[in-house]
Amino acid sequence: MSVGCLMNMIQSTLLSILLLMQLSRANAVKMDETTHDQVIQRLEMGLDGMDKTDPERTGIALRLADLYADRARLKAMNEVQNGCQDCKGAQDDRKKAIVLYQEVLPKSDKAQQGKVLLQIAHLYALSDDMKKSGDLYAQILKSKNGQYSSEVKALAYLNVAEVKFRNADFKGALKDFESARREKLNARALVEYRLAWCHLNLGHTDKAIASLVALLKDPETLATQTTDGKTVDPSFVVDVSHDLAVFLAHSKVGTRQIELLKQLSPDSARKSNLHTLATETDRLGQKSSSLIVWAAYVDDNDVKSDEKLEVQARVAQIYYDMNQQEFAATSFEKIMDMWTKLGCKDEAQCKDLKARLRKFVVAWNKGQKKAPSEFLFRVYDAYNRTFPHDAEMLQWEAIVARDLKKHKESAALFHQACEEAQVELKKNPSNKDMRAILDASILTEIEMAEKSGDPKAREKAYNYYLQFDPNGSRAFEVRYQRAQVFYSSNRFQEAFSEFHYLASQPTKDNRDLRIKSADLALDCLVALKDDKSLQVRSLEYARLFPERKTEYLKISRKATMTLVANNVKNQKSTDHGDYKADLAALSQVNMDGADDAEKIKFYKNKLTVAQKAMDLNSVKDSAGKLLAIKSLSGEDREWTMAQQVWVAELQLAFAEAYQISKKMNLKELSKPDRELRLALLAELAGEDSRKHNENYVSLTPDTRKSNLVRVTLIKTSHSPWMELERQAKHFRGAPDLLAGLTLEVYAGHPDNKRAEHMLRSTPIARYATGQALQRHMEMKDFSAFDKKLHSHRVYGYNDAVIKRTLKERLNLLGQAEKHAQTAVRKHDWTMEVLTLSELARENRRLYQDILALPVPHGLKAQDRARYQQLLRTQSQPYLTRAEKIEAELGEMWGNSNSVQNLQAAYMTATPEMQKFYRDEIIPLAQIAPSGAKNRLQNLLNTPYRRPSQRDVLLARRELQQSPFDISKAERLRELESQNGRPAMVVYLDERISQLKKGKSL
Repeated sequence: MSVGCLMNMIQSTLLSILLLMQLSRANAVKMDETTHDQVIQRLEMGLDGMDKTDPERTGIALRLADLYADRARLKAMNEVQNGCQDCKGAQDDRKKAIVLYQEVLPKSDKAQQGKVLLQIAHLYALSDDMKKSGDLYAQILKSKNGQYSSEVKALAYLNVAEVKFRNADFKGALKDFESARREKLNARALVEYRLAWCHLNLGHTDKAIASLVALLKDPETLATQTTDGKTVDPSFVVDVSHDLAVFLAHSKVGTRQIELLKQLSPDSARKSNLHTLATETDRLGQKSSSLIVWAAYVDDNDVKSDEKLEVQARVAQIYYDMNQQEFAATSFEKIMDMWTKLGCKDEAQCKDLKARLRKFVVAWNKGQKKAPSEFLFRVYDAYNRTFPHDAEMLQWEAIVARDLKKHKESAALFHQACEEAQVELKKNPSNKDMRAILDASILTEIEMAEKSGDPKAREKAYNYYLQFDPNGSRAFEVRYQRAQVFYSSNRFQEAFSEFHYLASQPTKDNRDLRIKSADLALDCLVALKDDKSLQVRSLEYARLFPERKTEYLKISRKATMTLVANNVKNQKSTDHGDYKADLAALSQVNMDGADDAEKIKFYKNKLTVAQKAMDLNSVKDSAGKLLAIKSLSGEDREWTMAQQVWVAELQLAFAEAYQISKKMNLKELSKPDRELRLALLAELAGEDSRKHNENYVSLTPDTRKSNLVRVTLIKTSHSPWMELERQAKHFRGAPDLLAGLTLEVYAGHPDNKRAEHMLRSTPIARYATGQALQRHMEMKDFSAFDKKLHSHRVYGYNDAVIKRTLKERLNLLGQAEKHAQTAVRKHDWTMEVLTLSELARENRRLYQDILALPVPHGLKAQDRARYQQLLRTQSQPYLTRAEKIEAELGEMWGNSNSVQNLQAAYMTATPEMQKFYRDEIIPLAQIAPSGAKNRLQNLLNTPYRRPSQRDVLLARRELQQSPFDISKAERLRELESQNGRPAMVVYLDERISQLKKGKSL
């Protein structure tokens, strides 16, 4: 069957039904194809057995023609249903029917002829022989009035009109349909229906709509005459209401039109008609009207969730077509939200809808390829949130986000596209599309993450790349960028590990990045305050990158100094072991490439640590290197020489200390004090200090201090008495100093005349040392007087001699009494003891001498006894006096600390002073009671021995080897004191004091 024939058959269906209904017999019953075969077979047998002139043949032939025509209809329907293209069964039956109809046509009455002609014309039309069909219809329509019935003419008009309608001759069809309407026509609905279509096609939209509305509102119009009366075909009503929806779409559709359609549509077709109206308005470009209809459609209670999704998709498309992108995006988001919440149940429909939605997004993207909008991004985002496993869509959305400069979102989307592509590649490794998506997205993710400025996004992108391709062409650069993220996020430990890994790679490639990594690795260590690692790694990088050796060595040196400085800060002053470790670290520092400023700072620090480590050689070495730097400032040069002096003093190299100090400004000292300092060093060095002492005396305004220096000038003078007499005037305000000085000068250079002169001309006798000198002078007089008194004798040759010698003794005893009284008044213990001892001794001796006087010759025995009694009486007061004084002396020896003080003074005195003290101790020892006598005698028996030069040198060497050992300093001080070197004693006293305080010298 040809396509044209098939279309003719379909388009003539309604007309055929009406024609067959009018031509059928009243008693006809519906038959299937098999029954047709049986009936046709019997009729053919009967017809074959009849003569052509048989009067009943016409009726049987007509009946058989009807059966062939009806069976052709059934066969045609089956052929269409089965898709048969070349089936001839229906066509053959039509030919047979035409032959039979033509046979009976001349024999039929007028009323019957018209109907037969119509049937033949109709069969020609179904057989695609339109010319013959048309000729027959024209024959009927051109016939004289009354030749054919009005019903026949109506059907002829209908068929002609249908042909014109099919050929788009709507104007001609309209005219013929209107002619048919004027004839007698049982089924007027078809005519009205076709008239409405003609009006629509001719642009008479309102008339067309009015025709269908009238048709649907008037049941009589829709009714068709049957044997059972007039009936309404429900399917025809559905078709008309459907076409009303199509017609309305050609007009402006609003609420009124929607309600009209709903009212005139059968319940079963109402939803379908609304759907048609919505799609037609959309198709015809009435987008706003379509949106209104779709809204009404969704409100229908019978609309299911899947249908709502479909409607929403159409709404989104409409908004997009209207260029209302925001509404289109919102509608699309609504679809995706509905899909997520409600799901989609019809698998086939959902698959199709999903494809449409994807196509919608892709089409939008193509339309905005050069300038994507924010709304396009929203649509992509909604789609991918609902269907998150479409790698291609994810990549496209990522590209849109990139173009919109949504770099962070773009990075995340490229990442998601990578993951989905990998999933697909696991399923099908040969999928080239997924491989391309993966390769492009993984790098673009990094690019977008970097542009986003978001550290987390960048880190995620870098991690993903390294996980995917750890040895890829960009792996080194990616690791570097990841380390940058760690660094900028203050994750310095992680950043250091990564930078160090990159810097230390054994490769010639990426050298610039390796150097940058080394720099940043060191920066990380600085931030971590990890000076130990900074020290080590900078040395390592100096080896790896020789072109940066100078810079890295400088960093290492700085780290070392910082490390040492922190150690020094945290260590206790006695923790010398740690200081030595710090010094060892500094000694390993490479100073290559260091400028003067860095060298100065380094050696100053090293010198300080060396001091704390008590390593004098390192102090000396560092000081020497500092002084060799020409750009060293005057202040630093002065400080450095001070450290040299410090070392020299600790090593007892006073000559070196003196020579260095002379070159120094010693700004921390006043000019007088500088001279005093140089004088001390000169004296310690064994050089002449007189010039410095004299300068000090001339510069200082402090009389007391100047007098102390004058003491030194006097003691070190070759003529102490002359120097003392020259300087004595300056001691008017310090007679105590003068007293002690005069005593020391006298002890070393005894000169009684000059000493007596000093005692007379100065007030030194008011001070203990002056009193000691005066006592020494008095003891010489006392000794001479004592010898004179002790050697005096009372002779008994005669009375005159007795009287004379006794008078002499009493005079001498009176002088002794006066001497004792003077000593008591002065509270001079030594002179008190000596004079009282002398007085007690002489009183007892006088008592004994008187008793020993001879009895004069010639006295009687009685007179002799009386004489002796008289002598006892006369001598008793002397004995009593002697015993009383002896008792006092006992108390004086027992209660006084004078012996102990004398012993202490003697033991600590210089040899000259010891000799001076011996002159006092010897006479005391002679008269002292046993206990005190033994102490004084032992003191006298203890020889004063200067230490040997060997002992002094040994003590000095020991102190040089252990300069901070207090015990060795004290030992040397003792020897130097015994050796009579006051300057050295003064120096050692100060040194010992500082060491005990825990201070550096």
